Amino acid sequence: MAAGGTLGERLFALNDNGDIYFNYGDGCDANWVNLGSTPPGYGKPVEIAAADAKVLYVIDEFHDVLKFEVFYAGSYLPTGSHCDASSGFVSGRP
Repeated sequence: MAAGGTLGERLFALNDNGDIYFNYGDGCDANWVNLGSTPPGYGKPVEIAAADAKVLYVIDEFHDVLKFEVFYAGSYLPTGSHCDASSGFVSGRP
C-alpha cells in the first residue's frame, strides 16, 4: 500500500505473520524496515490502511482498530534503522 503526503509517497506492507513493514526507499527488498506488530492484548493484524505518510490504521483479527504513528517517516537511515525509534501504536482507540 502506498501513502502520500508532504513527505512524498511511502510504502507499507502487512506480512502473513502480522508484522507491519515500511519501505524507506524505492520499494526494493533491501529497503524494508520491520515496524513490529500489535501490542500485547490485541489480536494479529489482518488489515492496514494508510491515512497519510505517517499514520496507519490497523484492524486486528478481533476487529479492533488501532492507530499506528510512523514518526519522522522521511528520516530512515540507509542501514534501515530508524533515527529515533519512536514509531508505534497510540494509546486508546482512534
